[in-house]
Amino acid sequence: MEKIKYGLIDKTGKTALPLIYDDIFNFSHGIIEVRSGNKHGYFDRQLKEILPLTEKYWINVLLDNINDRPIPVKNVKTERWGYIDWAGKEIIPCKYDMAFSFYDTDFAEVRMESFSKEKSGFIDKTGNEIIPCIYDRFDYISKLSEVGVCAKRNGKYGVIDKTGNVIIDIKYDDDIIPSKQMQVKLNGKYGLIDSVGNEILPCIYDCIRNHDGTNICVQLGGKWGMIDMETKQQIVPFLYEDIDRMDEGVISVILDGKWGMIDMETKQQIVPFLYEDINRMNEGIIAVKLDGKWGMINKETKKQIVPFLYENINNRITAGIISVKLDGKWGMIEIKNLQNIIPVKYDEIDRFYNGRAVVLLNGKYGYIDETGKEVIPCRYDEAKWFNFPAARVKLNGKYGFIDETGKNITPFKYDETYVGKKIEWTKSDGKYGFFDRAAKKEIVVPKYDNLGRAINSIDGFRNGMAQVILNGKHGYIDETGKEVIPCQYDAAKYFEGDFAVVGVLNSDLLDTIRKYEKMLEQNPSDHEARYKLAGSFHDMENYKKSYDTVRQLLDLSPNYSANAWALRAQNAFLLGMMNEYPFDTAFADGLYSCNRAFAMDNHCQNAGTALVNIWGHVKYRAEDVLKTEAGKNPDTEQAEKLVRLLRQMEKMPPVQHTITMLLEVGKLRMQLQMYLTFKI
Repeated sequence: MEKIKYGLIDKTGKTALPLIYDDIFNFSHGIIEVRSGNKHGYFDRQLKEILPLTEKYWINVLLDNINDRPIPVKNVKTERWGYIDWAGKEIIPCKYDMAFSFYDTDFAEVRMESFSKEKSGFIDKTGNEIIPCIYDRFDYISKLSEVGVCAKRNGKYGVIDKTGNVIIDIKYDDDIIPSKQMQVKLNGKYGLIDSVGNEILPCIYDCIRNHDGTNICVQLGGKWGMIDMETKQQIVPFLYEDIDRMDEGVISVILDGKWGMIDMETKQQIVPFLYEDINRMNEGIIAVKLDGKWGMINKETKKQIVPFLYENINNRITAGIISVKLDGKWGMIEIKNLQNIIPVKYDEIDRFYNGRAVVLLNGKYGYIDETGKEVIPCRYDEAKWFNFPAARVKLNGKYGFIDETGKNITPFKYDETYVGKKIEWTKSDGKYGFFDRAAKKEIVVPKYDNLGRAINSIDGFRNGMAQVILNGKHGYIDETGKEVIPCQYDAAKYFEGDFAVVGVLNSDLLDTIRKYEKMLEQNPSDHEARYKLAGSFHDMENYKKSYDTVRQLLDLSPNYSANAWALRAQNAFLLGMMNEYPFDTAFADGLYSCNRAFAMDNHCQNAGTALVNIWGHVKYRAEDVLKTEAGKNPDTEQAEKLVRLLRQMEKMPPVQHTITMLLEVGKLRMQLQMYLTFKI
């Protein structure tokens, strides 16, 4: 029995596909999939039918680069892959173990099993084999038409062109990025070759980095130097423990544990090797650390311009001023005349946005302008930046919004808010609304019971629409706050392009829920009925009731099943996504539940799915935070929450579903910690 019947609506609320399907997978790559029973059907972006409902084929709608090209399909009966055209006709027989999308309209990777191992090759769009299935794998496939593709065979790497000719011998130890100049590794040493394999630098170096096409940093015998790419001559001797990037004709180097700087034009030392650390800044200023204290020197004159007094100096100059820390307090120095324009008295100073910076003094937040004047007094419990004309602040346990003068735009009435892009959601007395920070006005008074989940969207909006829930029914508002589609659906997903998936409840599901509730009334110890009730609530997309029900089951019987823990994890993720619970609290519970599931069954597929969902959204949020690090909207609070979640992920067991994730988690955590280190 299918629980909800799904269809599509457009942005006016008009039905675009009837609500008759068991599921619909909204498209992001040009194809939409509908399912009814065991049958799958497919439509294009204009809702033209590609394949009617059939049990014969299955299309992976998540594959990239499908648009206007032959479509990879799986024959469900034979489990073999081939290709159909956009009229649904099979144009390349289903004979492969795997088939991928076409690149640049001409080539597609296919795989065939050989001696129990899958081997990769390429076909053209008529099905002709252009590269036989003899390679272990291909990397950088998008470069095939332009330069070639990195090919791996018998554990070694090389480059082949689009006709299958080997242009770089398959002999190297690591993958190669096809380009005009390529870094390669041979017998554990690095070198450079050109696009046809001619040697530029021999494979004799321990490491190569900071290659700008003119000069290159290389390590030989544990020491770093530089080579001129045109003459192939050494221009910086192999003396140094490390070399930092070249910037404005200057490089930073370490000699005997101390940092100094070399002018690349004269090859002369311009900053002596005296310093414990060094940070280059703009406007000809260099921050250096000596005897545990930071000061500044002028790059041109080599003279000290700021004394070595400070515990920290921010390496970002904003509006000609820089933050400095002295005796645990922060102030600011104007670079032009080297005067303290902002007294060293604040516990924290954020960066400037639209002429305002958040400061913390004695546990309270306020704002200063670029002259150092405290234009909004330090009286708030929390304060966010003025990247839009309105900023969110917290006072006496409630949130509100103020303008650049400190005047209240709204009263302090919100229990929660979440900083999005231009629009952020608000919550008051359990109800949700929206505030537009650019327009400086509340566009929806808190009235909705919940918000829908929009993957990869913090504020809830996708394609100009946000999903809202009232009395258990789903609808949509636009960015003006107008409810353009009434709350009338039992289930809904975000808008993808011009369409959104919506669903209506199958009345049989209500009968099923009542049946299990009655069974539990008669026997509260019927764990199977409780588990099935939790599953029915989940099918109904009432994730709060599903979570509460399965959690109650696991409190009563912690070892009931791995899938019960997986269901709890799935619900926790969805509740975090829907802002029912703080995302970090919900995701942490989801990770804990995945751990419990894997402890009972390390191949638990449902737990793996929940983990992938949590990891995907944590990764998205982290990448969103890191994007802002370079100039807009720093969110240290969210970064700290994400670091805690990533630490929890690092403790996940190395089972089938976590191995790939674990390779990335630590790196992402370190990036966030670096972000937090240099947040001001």
